[in-house]
Amino acid sequence: MKIILVLFFITLISSVLAHGKKDRRGGGKNKGKGEGIRVKQCSITWYGKTSYSTAEVFDVKIEPCNRSKRGQCRLIRGKSTSITFSFKPKYKVEKVKMRITGKLGGWLPLPMDDDDGCKGTGLDCTNGLKANKKQTFKLSLPIKTVYPRLRLPVSIELRNEDNTNIVCFKFPTQIIDESEI
Repeated sequence: MKIILVLFFITLISSVLAHGKKDRRGGGKNKGKGEGIRVKQCSITWYGKTSYSTAEVFDVKIEPCNRSKRGQCRLIRGKSTSITFSFKPKYKVEKVKMRITGKLGGWLPLPMDDDDGCKGTGLDCTNGLKANKKQTFKLSLPIKTVYPRLRLPVSIELRNEDNTNIVCFKFPTQIIDESEI
């Protein structure tokens, strides 16, 4: 079971708890571009220091989402899911590091081959991300058939070159078989 969960986390690479209890609804109507979902901003504590998202996050979409009655995005084993969101950093960002975690007891970071948030995500970091300029991030996540059927919150974090949060949000998921839709 542990190996399957590790495999699940490894593939998810391709970080919303309690920041003032603010919920954000991404996207509104689908309009064929994925389902807007409810996310919450994270507060992250590293080595005794708590940090929050320093960017405005909006238009969070997961495609396909196939929302459950509990509001979880149901991720289908054997299919790919894309996560797309827009954000405006409050200051210029030179480099972007990506981190994804899933909560199984505690928050477990996903092992990643490359945590560069600029590679394969649609972000153009050639001259850095400009302050107050809208950026769009897109990540494709293959959901392998060996993954166990389970429910878990997932968080997505983007950090700058100083390891300060740019974006951090979480959303509820459920891994299912296609026959369960």
